[in-house]
Amino acid sequence: MDEEVLFWYREGRFTADDVTRATGLSEASQRQLLKLGILEAVPQARRSAQRLLDSTMVKRCAVIAPLNRNGLTLTVAGKTVAAALMLEDFYFGVIDPWHAVFDPDGQIDPKTGLTPRRAPLRDRDKWIEPQAPRASDDFAYKISIFNSRYVIIGTFGVLGELAPDFSDFIWWDEAIYDHVKRRVKDGALELSVRGTDDHHSPHPFGTFDATTRLKTIPFKIKTPTADDKEAAEYAKENPVTELTVNAILSLKFALRRLLYIDVPLPRRKPMASQEFLDKYYGGGPQPNGGKSVQ
Repeated sequence: MDEEVLFWYREGRFTADDVTRATGLSEASQRQLLKLGILEAVPQARRSAQRLLDSTMVKRCAVIAPLNRNGLTLTVAGKTVAAALMLEDFYFGVIDPWHAVFDPDGQIDPKTGLTPRRAPLRDRDKWIEPQAPRASDDFAYKISIFNSRYVIIGTFGVLGELAPDFSDFIWWDEAIYDHVKRRVKDGALELSVRGTDDHHSPHPFGTFDATTRLKTIPFKIKTPTADDKEAAEYAKENPVTELTVNAILSLKFALRRLLYIDVPLPRRKPMASQEFLDKYYGGGPQPNGGKSVQ
């Protein structure tokens, strides 16, 4: 992977074309998700500026896209992924090319702004190397919909269910983080478009300033009965239909396309802005001379 492209990724400013290349979601689909409040564009000073998404939103698109391609509406696919809090709160950080190369827990070099480089890469981070990742290399995080109703996350249990007319996703309250569940009122919840990310302080690069007023995603909340739980377990064990998306592989392949690992670099290579490099990283990716990261 090209080092300068990695710094471009770190800045976290991606166009609709970038998102389409990575995830397959068309610009029209991206606009619809923005209107639904499931995505949020990066705030910019000029209203006429090109709409940009950050890395968290691109990753969300990477998991929404296969659900949408397999029959779920953008509303249902988007709300299902947004409700999968552990996916975004934990795995989005694990499956990240920057964290694969630079150890986020290491001490920052005051001259370069960088944490220590991992050498060699950990086995779990080798998905950024030229050879394609394999499903057998994955720790499992799979989103499955059984009998067109129950949404189950691998070994983590039931996340919720689809409405009878498939028009909405209904979140089971026992699948919600406790600190988020406290916001439930009258069977409804308004979740920040950032998921739990808007509680981070300081905010990660590529996300929003703490003063930014964020959109919210409306959810219907259900307290499942014993019969509901039994029916969901029966559907899982005896499915008539099953739709499963490997969220981890979806993220890896989307990020590889975003970073031009699986597609040719364009003649005009994407570069981080000099303002960003000067502010955070001592002027640019000098440690590796702009060469490939391996």
